[in-house]
Amino acid sequence: MRASAKPKRLVRWLLVAAWALVIFGLSSVSGSAIASAVSRHPVLGIPSFLFHVVEYAVLAGSLVLATDWRPPAVALALALLLACSLYGIGDVMYRRFVPGRHGEPIDWVADTAGAGAAIATISVVRRRRAQADVVDAR
Repeated sequence: MRASAKPKRLVRWLLVAAWALVIFGLSSVSGSAIASAVSRHPVLGIPSFLFHVVEYAVLAGSLVLATDWRPPAVALALALLLACSLYGIGDVMYRRFVPGRHGEPIDWVADTAGAGAAIATISVVRRRRAQADVVDAR
């Protein structure tokens, strides 16, 4: 591994860790604080399902970046999806202990769906880019 690649890889994994901490921090906010924020800022009234999808799409995207995953490595793609899904289960369980919050299975479904959508989208984009590179090389 080149010396310059090591710092890049470390930064990528730090981004994964930082985003996981953001998710944890958001899950730590009490239910009353969320209700207060939504009443002051109606745009925050977006269904929580969408927030979960976006949170975990970003987590999956950062994991793809950190691992430098490229299609068609299906086993790694499934491992990344499993990692995000397991983190989502932990997040749902944790929220059961936060005052005014509750962890619902639908939240985990949204987490896993967001991660899966991100991995699938990245897969399609990278495959198309690879195909375009082959065509351009001819």
